[in-house]
Amino acid sequence: GGPGGTKGGPPMPRAWEQFRAIEITLEYLKMLKFHFQQADRHRRGFLDINDLGEWARSQGAQVDLERLQKMIDQVDVNRRGVVTFWAFLGIQIYLAMGMQATTNVRDWMQFVTQSHDPSYDPTVMMLSSRGSASGP
Repeated sequence: GGPGGTKGGPPMPRAWEQFRAIEITLEYLKMLKFHFQQADRHRRGFLDINDLGEWARSQGAQVDLERLQKMIDQVDVNRRGVVTFWAFLGIQIYLAMGMQATTNVRDWMQFVTQSHDPSYDPTVMMLSSRGSASGP
């Protein structure tokens, strides 16, 4: 592949280089995994709209199903209608670190989930960061 790309795969998007410098602590990672497991009541390895809605409300966020679905659509790089742990991790870091002003959410989510789908182009607003997990 090209510079920064994987062997035999497409080159990584240019934005991925800056993401490599972002650091989180193991403690923060463990906390996000714990929150994901709390939300994944059925132990399926992903969160659907109901799981995510209950978790968000338990964190103090005011959410409605329409806004929640838009948020899921934005982070669901596999287009399965659910949020995987990696997508959950990515959006929590994105919100906690205040990356909205400087970082394209599509590029960030593709980096975190290690997917590169040129057709993935979310155009909906993010769920408010109110009630999200605190940063490192």
